[in-house]
Amino acid sequence: MLLDLNQHGNQLKIIIAILAVYFGVFFALGYLTGFPVLPDKPVSPLPVGPIAVYQLGLLVPEGELYAYEQLVEMFESDFQEYLRSIDKADLYEFRCLVAGFPSDVNNTLWFLDNIQGLRSMGYCCVVGGFNEDQVKASLTYLNEIGMVLVSPAMTVDRAKTPAPNFLSLMPNSENRMEAISQALVDGGFKAAIFIGTRNEEETAQLRLLSEKYQEKGGLIIAFLQPGTQPPEDIETGPVNAIPIDRRCVVSYDYEYDSAPINLDITGYTRIRLESGAINVAGVESDTAYPLFYALPDVHHTSRGASLRDRFIKKTGRPLSYKLGNTYDALWLCSLSYLEDGDKYDARTRVTTIKGVSQLFEGVTGDCSLNEEGDRDHLPYWLEPPYYGRGVK
Repeated sequence: MLLDLNQHGNQLKIIIAILAVYFGVFFALGYLTGFPVLPDKPVSPLPVGPIAVYQLGLLVPEGELYAYEQLVEMFESDFQEYLRSIDKADLYEFRCLVAGFPSDVNNTLWFLDNIQGLRSMGYCCVVGGFNEDQVKASLTYLNEIGMVLVSPAMTVDRAKTPAPNFLSLMPNSENRMEAISQALVDGGFKAAIFIGTRNEEETAQLRLLSEKYQEKGGLIIAFLQPGTQPPEDIETGPVNAIPIDRRCVVSYDYEYDSAPINLDITGYTRIRLESGAINVAGVESDTAYPLFYALPDVHHTSRGASLRDRFIKKTGRPLSYKLGNTYDALWLCSLSYLEDGDKYDARTRVTTIKGVSQLFEGVTGDCSLNEEGDRDHLPYWLEPPYYGRGVK
């Protein structure tokens, strides 16, 4: 037993001797070269990439895909600059997937398929809905799959069709007709002939516009599609009772840019649309009426004018209100992610987008959304056609 203790004692002495030599050498070298200074706290590794990557979907008309792709590049650059200004550029990254839907009759089915595809990939919010059929077909589907659709161009009659997951950067019918009637008054016109109606819903909107315009001292003469007759209850007065320089022709869209059109208006023989003016025969011989498009004014803010100039320089194309509203819609969706993160609950996303909209001044102006999810106000203006430059 004593022998074992002596053996262990010898081993312990050997280990102590080795350690003494080791530390002796260490302190000797430290004395000659200077001891290293250890940090007070452990150094955290540098972050690699953003903490969160948020994805947005954008479904646009195929023929305008290039313009929207360029717009998205501008948005991603502008939003990244905003993140740098609030010291969050290293924390978040926003990416937008752009896809163009075909112009044929199957584009509604394509639209629904792509919404489902985006949802299966984890997307919660998509910007799109550029025609009435797409929006109406998607409303119930959005609720079923828990997706939020923000439209830059369309609204719905929410009294007829509940749409809790649908938001619009356009005003509802009443606010839109109020804005158009104000644009006519601001333009100095006392009478307007409208063209472009296609269905009963647009005719109902015209009746609303006629009421609001008359309240401001104006007169709506007619609202018609080529080959159709205007509603009798809207044709309320003689156009020749209004001085020539106080009358105009207004359209909602650009499809009449390309060719002359003959319009039959009850009581006023024929009207010919050609070269940016309306010629009325039988009222005052070949009198030219100025032609305008009643469009949302996306250039009335300094940010809107800046984006317009940058977009023209980048693409050589004008910035339409649909492009301007799309840009603002992407901002609203992205700001909502900064508020509550990447939550997949559509109800939360809708609530948050409505909330951030109340304080958001976009390129198209005040983007506040009301409780129903429509824009409260968007000014309109009367824009002359751009002949020879294509449809905007």
